[in-house]
Amino acid sequence: MSLLEKLHITHRQMAIILTVLTVIPIALTLIGRPIILPLTIGPITKDFYNRIQELPEGSIVAWANHVSFPGYLGKRDGYRAILFQIFDRKLKLIMTSFWHDTPQLWTALIEYSGVEKKYGLKEGVDFVIFPFLAGEESALAAVAADFHKAYSTDLRGVPVKDIPLMQNVRSLKDVQLLISDAGSFTFIDMFVRQWPAAYGIKSINTYVFATVAPYYGRFVHGALDDVRGRAEYESLTGYSGEDLLRMDSRNLQGLWVFVAVFIGNLSYFYARSQKKAVPMERPR
Repeated sequence: MSLLEKLHITHRQMAIILTVLTVIPIALTLIGRPIILPLTIGPITKDFYNRIQELPEGSIVAWANHVSFPGYLGKRDGYRAILFQIFDRKLKLIMTSFWHDTPQLWTALIEYSGVEKKYGLKEGVDFVIFPFLAGEESALAAVAADFHKAYSTDLRGVPVKDIPLMQNVRSLKDVQLLISDAGSFTFIDMFVRQWPAAYGIKSINTYVFATVAPYYGRFVHGALDDVRGRAEYESLTGYSGEDLLRMDSRNLQGLWVFVAVFIGNLSYFYARSQKKAVPMERPR
């Protein structure tokens, strides 16, 4: 039996190898020796990174979030990397909530990321979390026009007028960059109309790129396109997380599939050449 014939792979063996390749990056990460495969960084991810990076120290970022808590659990490492870059640049962050359990998302993210301890931050001074505000587009418009009228207190119950960060922030005119994420395509349309389009401020997005593609370059100036985009961003910032781990597993699987296809084609053409090489007897 030739070597190529010995390389025949069954369906079961294929499944086992794919499973092993999926587990390898996870296992190595758990023991503190992660592997990070090369990953091409797309232009919209670079735009996202650069919009934050170019802000002067002390600039204010406002994040409009319309994501549920279960939705956050699949994005939290990408969110964490965003917080790290924001506070690496010594920026200020206003966190707003347009879904009923988004405030829970924000408090969980602050605790998960550990930014208060890592950067010595103080809530109300370096960042503020506002409670859920119902009304979607009308709520977005109200917040954009006047934070002090839209909210009476922050999530902790501190009056807006007594929050140090909000002393010099009245409306979006006092903000330098906008971020959006959503649980629906329609929310992004509302956000664009009421925030960047109405106030002429650059925005970046962490939802699916298709939702902001029609606005890209005018109202939206950077985007993370779902898992791939968050993985690229984690790689670019150096703050790796679950999204980059998913991409490593997926890339290992893809490499193996290419190898298996190559071996299969090699075996097929080898077997075909062997059949042609066998002389055929003439009929008597």
